[in-house]
Amino acid sequence: MSLYYDAQTLLSKSESSSSLKSRVYNGDLKSPAQVYALVVEATKWSPILKEVIERCQLLRLEKKLTPALALLLVHDLLISKKGIAAPKKHPLRVAVEKHKARLNAEFVKARLRRRCSSIAAMKIAIESGTEDTFGGADGNIQTPLKLPRWIRINTLVTTLSEQLQSTFHDFTQVTSLSSLLRPFSPSSMLLFVDSHIPNLVAIPRHHDMSKHPAYLSGALIFQDKASCLPAYLLDPASFKGDIIDACAAPGNKTTHLAALMSEPGGMDSVKRKIFACERSHPRSLTLQKMVHRADADDAVTIKAGQDFLRVNPLDRKYANVHAILLDPSCSGSGILRRDDDEGDMRPVLPSSEASMSVATENEKRERKRKKRTTGHSVEEREKLKETRGKVSAFSLQMADAATSPPPEDSEMQGADNDEAKVEVNEKAQEARLESLSHMQTLLLRHALSFPHVTRVVYSTCSLHAIENEFVIYKALSTLSHWRLLGPSERPTSLRNWKGGGDMAACLELYGGDVLKASELRDSVLRCSKGGDGNEGGTGGFFIAGLVRSNHQSSIITEGVGAPTVRGESEEEGGEEWSGFDA
Repeated sequence: MSLYYDAQTLLSKSESSSSLKSRVYNGDLKSPAQVYALVVEATKWSPILKEVIERCQLLRLEKKLTPALALLLVHDLLISKKGIAAPKKHPLRVAVEKHKARLNAEFVKARLRRRCSSIAAMKIAIESGTEDTFGGADGNIQTPLKLPRWIRINTLVTTLSEQLQSTFHDFTQVTSLSSLLRPFSPSSMLLFVDSHIPNLVAIPRHHDMSKHPAYLSGALIFQDKASCLPAYLLDPASFKGDIIDACAAPGNKTTHLAALMSEPGGMDSVKRKIFACERSHPRSLTLQKMVHRADADDAVTIKAGQDFLRVNPLDRKYANVHAILLDPSCSGSGILRRDDDEGDMRPVLPSSEASMSVATENEKRERKRKKRTTGHSVEEREKLKETRGKVSAFSLQMADAATSPPPEDSEMQGADNDEAKVEVNEKAQEARLESLSHMQTLLLRHALSFPHVTRVVYSTCSLHAIENEFVIYKALSTLSHWRLLGPSERPTSLRNWKGGGDMAACLELYGGDVLKASELRDSVLRCSKGGDGNEGGTGGFFIAGLVRSNHQSSIITEGVGAPTVRGESEEEGGEEWSGFDA
């Protein structure tokens, strides 16, 4: 059973900003490959299995099961060819298998609701992201987000033209991403060339390119479109000098910088360097492998174990650094469920509360059915039974009173407990976000302190304004020689980007001043989670460009004071950060 307990631990940490694969293989697990495979497959099937488990009321009937354990065990019972990998008499296996008939029946219903003729057909639909609907236990239908598989053509090794003629020779090019995201046959060979990021293409998710020679050779790199925006906005070909990637692992943005820096026509008369800093030694190894596979060793100098906050801006080795890319640790709230190295797996766990609501609905339906067949309501039948001497209603009520707490008190106590749990979770989340925001602000201020740096790009995969607009505001509020990069200063394809900042947050920062709030909103870029006016199909992301200026930034210095973050003060701005766990 250690397999399931290890997998349960990983599922419970699914909100971590690090990838699933790194958590598995950097941990101390006996069978990491087996655990990884189980978590990945269970997560893919989790929306359907959640529905099955809740409709069977499994968590209500088997109190010893946690939502994560129920998901894993039911997955192996219904889908794995070998069944549950535990001794036959193990209590948890027994607890699940005694409901096998009901679980199987609900699984068949779930398959038929999705118009799949077999389990194999449903598996194809899940792998390709074309499931029609996900139905919860309460009968509500949720439409899943459709995501493509984004692939960046590594121009250090090949060209887009070469790959279109070789790797993607059999693919049909479509003119819009929406065409690619529609329901399609598993054999569909479609390809979309992105209009915002050069050398970026998208294909249907069901095409697994991880074993393709082009991927293994480093010619293709799996990278979400949103993750490509920071390096492209920095625009390394437009200026001279070296670059620091402050929080570099796993290396997608680092290698993208290297590719952009070496483009023909760029300012590369003198050999330029990218200093890739990574505080975590295990993640530094991942970074090193990524840089080597992308053939970027000549351009990238890896600073393994280097905390960016401990880099001295006056160190002579960084005297030629003119730009910094800063993509710090964040809450990861914009990450979508994907099954590649760059994504984070987000399972949909079953709920015991949902099982209770299903039980109530089932009881109501049963009472209606009995009334239709007998012509009497439940209450009428009970009275008849009492008069015939078959049931003593009074005795049953006394027995219930002796063994059960008052229903109203139990419900009120349960509600109070639920409210308390929600309040604790909200406070913990708020404290975590404030800590992250404080750390992110320190990192950004440090980046802006390098004397020869003229351009900085700050990005996160977070949806929270406290990690995004608030960080930009706080970092710039005490600096007169830095300003935000305006829309007209971006690369041409990004000048009309439709995803701006969070207007509500901008208004809060500027005390309701619409003009200043609008200016801040229009100076940053956001990708919404799953879709926006820029074709969609990305994770949630925030990107802001900052440039050195001899003039004060009017939208920062003239604003109303920024909201304070607990633990932060003007005196703390220059202190040395001891670091967070990667």
